[in-house]
Amino acid sequence: MTKSTPEDKQNIYLRLLGYLRPYRQQTAVAYLSMGLATLINLFIPQIIKQAIDNGLASRNAKTLFWAGGLILAIAVVRGLVAFGQRFFGEWLSHRVAYDLRNHFYQRVQHLPFAFHDQAKTGDLMSRATGDITETERFAGIGLMDLLSVTLLLGGVVSAMFFENARLTLLVLPAMVLLVATALYFGNMMRPLFKKIQEQMGALSAVMQESMTGIGLVKAFARETHELQKFDV
Repeated sequence: MTKSTPEDKQNIYLRLLGYLRPYRQQTAVAYLSMGLATLINLFIPQIIKQAIDNGLASRNAKTLFWAGGLILAIAVVRGLVAFGQRFFGEWLSHRVAYDLRNHFYQRVQHLPFAFHDQAKTGDLMSRATGDITETERFAGIGLMDLLSVTLLLGGVVSAMFFENARLTLLVLPAMVLLVATALYFGNMMRPLFKKIQEQMGALSAVMQESMTGIGLVKAFARETHELQKFDV
């Protein structure tokens, strides 16, 4: 099995993003909602800070009242924006999955007989269902959440530098270590996830073959043998 290069991974991401191109308007609304939701999340701590510094510290009830009302209004806007983000994100996910499955089926139909002579139907079914489902999650919600976390992290670090640069420099190494650890474990999980998908394909192939010939299995009392084949 050849090891994928960074160029191969980049090409895969670009091809995947190409499935979003026919839905430019929905994609724009989804990512705009994501950006607004992230921006709102950065503003709320600043409002709480002002409420504590100028409200509680000086016993100013009016400041606390306005801060509470502003947070409530922002929460309503945040809920509407989050709904738009989730709705269009899920919509894009299902559309990408629909197009992927159609292209996959069309491609399988035009492959030569030599391919179908070696390929297993169960494995192809697993690719058309499980693999595309995982791709669907990334193309819609997954990619959006990744960008949201990246923007939020950048905004938090910028706000920390604005408040206290010296204290931020003390905390920054721990944050870098946390991000590096997350990336490290992500790289560790990637080959394991690929292996799981391959095992699911093998399992689907065994199940499809067994269920297709279930009559012969019962006729020759081969149930135990077929059950052992599931240990893939």
